[in-house]
Amino acid sequence: YARENINMTQETDREKVRWKNWLDFSSVGIYSHDESPAWKRPHQNCEMRYLKRQFCPVCQEAITDKILDLTNPVISFSPEEDDFEVTGRETEFSLNLLKPIPNTLNIRWTLNTDSLAGNVDTLNVSSSDLLPENNRLVAFILDTTAFIRNAMHSRIHLHKVIWNFYNSSTGIQIEDVSEQKYRFEIFPNPASDYVSFSWDSPEGTRLSLSIISPDGREILISPEKTRPAGRSSEKIYFNKYRLSNGLYHLIFNIDGQKIIRPLVIEK
Repeated sequence: YARENINMTQETDREKVRWKNWLDFSSVGIYSHDESPAWKRPHQNCEMRYLKRQFCPVCQEAITDKILDLTNPVISFSPEEDDFEVTGRETEFSLNLLKPIPNTLNIRWTLNTDSLAGNVDTLNVSSSDLLPENNRLVAFILDTTAFIRNAMHSRIHLHKVIWNFYNSSTGIQIEDVSEQKYRFEIFPNPASDYVSFSWDSPEGTRLSLSIISPDGREILISPEKTRPAGRSSEKIYFNKYRLSNGLYHLIFNIDGQKIIRPLVIEK
């Protein structure tokens, strides 16, 4: 099973090794495998090697990273519909979030790029804080878990809820509401000869797609392309890839944000 992986490498340079962010923390180092000394592992006493132990920090990070790839902390938000109008002095915006225990979600609100508040689920925006005509309110949600030290975490797992609205003397008119947790539909799944996928994108995006096989190999399907805003769809045929039965994963990379969806191949 020797191959370059999250917790296995032939790299010995402390500045380049995959788990360099964890070196010297909780006994993380660069240790040789007894069976093949050229291959290195991060820990001498990890659950991945010995049963009834704890996972080392490197493996804990991989598990946490996978959980965050596959979940969305935003259950719902309000207002959630377009054509929402408020005539009072304040407008309430709120988030309903799936919070870990202990809660490590960090919430940041901005109005027209100015920071308004942090770590609150509900925000009342006064009409006096608004610009005439067009305004943009954004809620940024990021899990600041200590289990992840990867620098890409703040880009890959950042979620946004965006309200665009118009401010006039008669009130506030919500013109567009979007959540930057891209909504994908995959059909059929399980698949045999092809898979079709479609998604909604609130803005023009750069998107690439690959498939990860059950043994961890990356099968490149679609190079990066600029896709327009709105509904997009694509179909992939498997005949030239010789895929065997099993659980695969579709990885969508959208403007640097990685989104993973399971795909079952049954022929």
